Amino acid sequence: MARRPTTPARRKRRTAVCAVLLPLLLAALLLVLDVPFLTARGALAATQERYAFGPGEVIARFSPQQEGMPPLRYYIVRDGDWFAWCSVEGTACSGAPAR
Repeated sequence: MARRPTTPARRKRRTAVCAVLLPLLLAALLLVLDVPFLTARGALAATQERYAFGPGEVIARFSPQQEGMPPLRYYIVRDGDWFAWCSVEGTACSGAPAR
């Protein structure tokens, strides 16, 4: 069987459906998947939320530099009498270390 020819009305309807579905799909992916964060502060907040710790006060932060390794930033966080240690790995969009 031959395919029906694509008419301008069909093309316009398909474009409208794609324009609606694409943002909805991207929003669903952002909610479901573990997405990268653009700043170390955002990654730290997401880590605290994921492990139900905090929002804590950052006691110390340090960033050891190792050749050939992605930048790492370590945090020691206090929430009341509890302390946590976590690391945030990655770079910002520009390729500079995340701040």
